[in-house]
Amino acid sequence: WYVDSGATRHMTGHRDWFISMRDTPSKNHVSLGDDSSYTVQGIGNISLPLGSRKCKLSDVLYVPGLTKNLLS
Repeated sequence: WYVDSGATRHMTGHRDWFISMRDTPSKNHVSLGDDSSYTVQGIGNISLPLGSRKCKLSDVLYVPGLTKNLLS
């Protein structure tokens, strides 16, 4: 994860991390600092293991093809 990446939303390309997800109303796109653009395919909650605990992140964008995870 890239923490305080300058992103306006949390984003990941890992579908299997989501514990719940809903479709986005329209196919929004996100643009990154390297001028690449990706389609957002969902928004939901993920649960990340942190040692013996878990951290829940809400309203995370599912962006297939994104290779880096971004924390806003």
